[in-house]
Amino acid sequence: MKIKSAFGFLLALVALINAPLRAADVPLAVDYTRSHIDLVANRGHRGTFTGHVEKYNAQFAANAALDKITSAAITFQLADAHSDKPNRDKKVLKWVHADKFPEAAYTLRQFLRDGQKITAVGALVLNGKSLVVTFPVTITANSGSFVIDGTATIDTREWDLGVMHSFGIFTKVEPVMNVDFHFELARQG
Repeated sequence: MKIKSAFGFLLALVALINAPLRAADVPLAVDYTRSHIDLVANRGHRGTFTGHVEKYNAQFAANAALDKITSAAITFQLADAHSDKPNRDKKVLKWVHADKFPEAAYTLRQFLRDGQKITAVGALVLNGKSLVVTFPVTITANSGSFVIDGTATIDTREWDLGVMHSFGIFTKVEPVMNVDFHFELARQG
């Protein structure tokens, strides 16, 4: 009996040693000149305004076959989001408590695929609070290059931010906003 179990252990060990190792993920470079993140807020009857994130750090990786994105992490300083009105930007920074929580971060957990539909599932950290967000994306893969587009709709009240009022009570910014993004990626090196 001991011989059989020792022999079985040896066979398992040999199989483990000879098993192909899972290839490491391949880091992808972001083309920052062709990629963007925009924050679109609604002011009710007064229309929308857009804050463009000027600087951000985005890290993506793909599987060894370069046909699927396996990870994504994006961070930016809230002070790096600018609209066409600097005074409004100051009010927004105060509203999001940028003095206490200066950074926003998103980390992908997984992609859910249902036929041609792809849904990103990840954690968004804002105002010191991490919540799971899901949103549809399109991903185009072509010989190790990727294009990712999507819009995440978030309700800022879920991050304890409430409703922002501009000019007292006369103009409010709706708490539901969109984060529009476009990333162009290619294998590093």
